Amino acid sequence: MTRAFNHSYRESALHIVMRFLTVLAIFSPISATARQWTLEQCIEYAVENNLSIKKRAIDVQQSDIQLNTSKNSWLPEVRADLGEQLSFGNYNATTGSMDARKTSENRDLSYTTGALSASINLFNGFKVMNSIKADRFNLDAATADLEQARKDISIQVATQYLQCLYYKGLSEVARQQVELSRNLLERTVRMVEEGRRPLSEQKEFESTLAGDRYTLSEAEGNYKLAILALAQFLNIPADQDFGICEVSDYSVMTQPADSIYENAQNFWPALMAAKAKVEESKYRVKIAKSGFYPVLSLGGSLKTFNVSMFKQDLGFGNFGEQFFRNNPNQVIGLQLSVPIFNRMQTRNNVRKAEAALQRRNVELEECNLNLLNRLCALS
Repeated sequence: MTRAFNHSYRESALHIVMRFLTVLAIFSPISATARQWTLEQCIEYAVENNLSIKKRAIDVQQSDIQLNTSKNSWLPEVRADLGEQLSFGNYNATTGSMDARKTSENRDLSYTTGALSASINLFNGFKVMNSIKADRFNLDAATADLEQARKDISIQVATQYLQCLYYKGLSEVARQQVELSRNLLERTVRMVEEGRRPLSEQKEFESTLAGDRYTLSEAEGNYKLAILALAQFLNIPADQDFGICEVSDYSVMTQPADSIYENAQNFWPALMAAKAKVEESKYRVKIAKSGFYPVLSLGGSLKTFNVSMFKQDLGFGNFGEQFFRNNPNQVIGLQLSVPIFNRMQTRNNVRKAEAALQRRNVELEECNLNLLNRLCALS
């Protein structure tokens, strides 16, 4: 009686689980008529819509702008200034100063200034040249990081895609097993009705069929969850039907890991980015050391002004005569700035740049090791 009760309890439990999974399958958003996506389509969609890749692309744009800024540092700086001042109080037109005596005469005036100046750096410790080289390597590193992000996303999509195919294959195997168990059960039922097999053998096949159906429902549930996980990873809207196609071509690694590692050193994006960052840091050290050098610049300016009093004519002429003819003056000259002591800022900047270079070298070694371990795991 105990065995019969346990057998009946097992069948009831399996029946409840199967009904629950059947209801779940009915209300599942994945339909049989869902659009079938190939692996290439999934990878292309992920690369175009992934947020991390979009951020990497923006980093490349910013690095390109920074490189353009560094290149333009060779150009001169030109600036135009225009000022207007109003003075209220006692003004002595003879001495050009405020008169201490209080008078009732209104001597308020306006003072207009204008200047056009230009300057260019002739020597600044090779800072501009090193900045251009450093920013160029920074752009190369950002571009390589973008390519590496695309490869990482492609690998993740391929991994989840193959996971879906794995569960889909398990579902097919479980479905065939259910069909086989059903045929055996039907054959056994006929034989029991004819009296050639005991009823216990029929019950045993019924239990086996129930277990196979449970395995099938579990496999189909895992497949649906894998499909949903892949759709969420691709940022596909929930209301859009989604399915996958079979993969007919599988690439197999035939070369040893050491040979592939030697070839990968020349094109693997993560390794190329790490090398570019090391070269960038070397030039950052040179940029920091440029603070020890003097700075020589060439500058010139054209300045003019106009003075007019509201209630009195100073005899300087009108605005056009003063501003454009009488008062303009030209200045041109060289300026040499020699650093003597700046509270150890330049020294500390060099130390920080050298520490950053050491960190980049460690990251390069780490990238080499990760790539080698990754290839060894695949071989």
